[in-house]
Amino acid sequence: MERDIKNFDKYADDIKTQNPIVEAIYKLNIGFSLSEQESYDAMLSILAIENPLEQSTFLGIILNGIMSKRPDVDEVVGLLKATLTLDNLNWENIRQIEIAGEIVIGLAGSGKKGIKSNNISTCASFVAAAAGTFIIKPCSRSTSSLTGSADFVEKLGIKLKIDSEKTEQILKTTGLGFFSIEGQIQKFDSLYGGKFHAPHALSFALAALVLPIKPNLMFFGLSHPAVSTSVKVLDKFGYKNSFVVASTDNGLHYIDEVAVFGTTYVCGNRNGKVGKINCIQPANELNLPRYSREDIEPGKNIEENILLGLKVLQGIGDRAREDMVCVNSGTILYLAGKVKNLNDGYLLSKNIIKEGKAMEKVRQLIIETGGDMDILNRLLK
Repeated sequence: MERDIKNFDKYADDIKTQNPIVEAIYKLNIGFSLSEQESYDAMLSILAIENPLEQSTFLGIILNGIMSKRPDVDEVVGLLKATLTLDNLNWENIRQIEIAGEIVIGLAGSGKKGIKSNNISTCASFVAAAAGTFIIKPCSRSTSSLTGSADFVEKLGIKLKIDSEKTEQILKTTGLGFFSIEGQIQKFDSLYGGKFHAPHALSFALAALVLPIKPNLMFFGLSHPAVSTSVKVLDKFGYKNSFVVASTDNGLHYIDEVAVFGTTYVCGNRNGKVGKINCIQPANELNLPRYSREDIEPGKNIEENILLGLKVLQGIGDRAREDMVCVNSGTILYLAGKVKNLNDGYLLSKNIIKEGKAMEKVRQLIIETGGDMDILNRLLK
């Protein structure tokens, strides 16, 4: 009996050390939220674990445990700050880019879509840039989708692995600057990449925070309804102007873009003042056909998926896919001050595609990045 008590005391002492991971799990199990410091300490402790299996297990428990009880802003901020330290990303010192007379748009998304599609936001960035907008976009490899933005860009022949200084020059010349997420957070990606197929606690802002230069306004897509949480997290990281969207057709599965079916939830931050969540139905506002998620479903393989997006940029794609791209491009144009409303942005985007300017932008990016035009030409054939 005395030995059993001694062993129990030893176990109790271990708990009293308040291992940050264990304490975080206790709180999450009860349904309590973590403070920013608690989530920061827990994530740092997880990142320090040397055993890959143990590390992945605790990472999944914490990230999904927070989602299960519904995430608070402070605990998400703590997790993100700890995550960024692994690759020595100092978010406080990121320089904001300035292009005279222009609102530079950051275009990022959570990924982990519950509604699968061909590449939408990347195609929209080509269209919006062709209309005179300046866009910074982080690109990542695919985890849950057929082709991620990085896959799509490189399959067109555009060179993605370029240093930040050169990419900034290309942005000023072409209106588009693509940055590899994996290139910005190599250490974290090595333990995180490919493991999560649904939104989690880092999804609310991670993609937006890996940019080496800071845009004037962040347009962020979230595959989860808590768009105001994302806006508030971005605000904590210095984004005083942001616009977050999430779309669904059944209240369970979400896509991180403005959609031409179902309902799109939007929330914004203008000069540090966070607004209310609004629900819009772009299809009704723009008098579009009654589309469904099946109208934008991805191709059967990678090459087919690339071609679906490329055909939209050529002006020969399915109308639903083109409308989906133009609604998102139109939103970018509105946020950048190029048009007065979404309808004008949508119509301008349609004209940009029709006039061949979107494809001109693709070719310009291939040339400016030192890419391979033969790759594009083979696809066009």
